[in-house]
Amino acid sequence: MIFGVGGDSLLPDEYLEDLPLIINWVVPGLILAVGFGFGSLVTAYGVWRRPRWQWAQRLARFTRFHWSWPATVVLGMAQVVWISIELLSIPFSPLMPTFGFVGLALMLIPFTPSFREYLSDPASRSDPVPEPVKV
Repeated sequence: MIFGVGGDSLLPDEYLEDLPLIINWVVPGLILAVGFGFGSLVTAYGVWRRPRWQWAQRLARFTRFHWSWPATVVLGMAQVVWISIELLSIPFSPLMPTFGFVGLALMLIPFTPSFREYLSDPASRSDPVPEPVKV
């Protein structure tokens, strides 16, 4: 997609006609690669290892959770919005509901008690946070 797929390929340019400001497949490709691809990897790393990055400490003070907690919620919301736009603009694919459910799960799982406890900010907790699992 980033390299301008279109025409007679799997994703014809006609699918983009109803989307404002999108003239080719480069923008959707970048959003998928950077936003969902790289963003998911960084968020998964944050949930798994819980690194204490200085730039993210302000967010932790605001949310009382590790930065990966709101990142997971935002990633899920973005995926639901993305699939909704896809449903409105391109022909239905059986994978769309699957990705929609994954987005809903990413939005809702962070609100479970165990996930909230695992990623709560140590400064707002009375008991120490367990060390991440070493592999």
